[in-house]
Amino acid sequence: GNDCQSLILPNRRLEARYGTPEWDQIYGQRIEDFIIMLQAEDIDVVLIGMPIVRSKRFRKKIIHVNKIVENMAKKHNVLFIPLWDISTNSNGSYKDSVRKNGRTLPFRHDDGIHLSPEGSKQVASTIIIELEKVYHWEEKKLKEDAK
Repeated sequence: GNDCQSLILPNRRLEARYGTPEWDQIYGQRIEDFIIMLQAEDIDVVLIGMPIVRSKRFRKKIIHVNKIVENMAKKHNVLFIPLWDISTNSNGSYKDSVRKNGRTLPFRHDDGIHLSPEGSKQVASTIIIELEKVYHWEEKKLKEDAK
């Protein structure tokens, strides 16, 4: 979420104002450079999208940044794990709580941005499930346990 702002150079000069085509191009290039740098070292890259937030204004920014990151992931054949669905309720709206073991627990902190401990657990679980689809950790663990 901190990426949804103007880009400032180390000398504190404005490089690009958020919401401009220049920002999109430079931000996308930064993501692409990051992917290329890691892939050059033979490192698998996984990019994770940001979840929905309560503020509708901030939400639009998150959607925009997620699209740029997802497009770069596709361009470089990198796994992109979206968190939008896990952070919304059944009608696709912002989720602030979850039911677990008959109790209602907060999914977010009061700021409407940061995840609660329970929200963090659910998001982490989603990420692990998606990673296991690619890396087959459970399958490897089962084979090791059989030895």
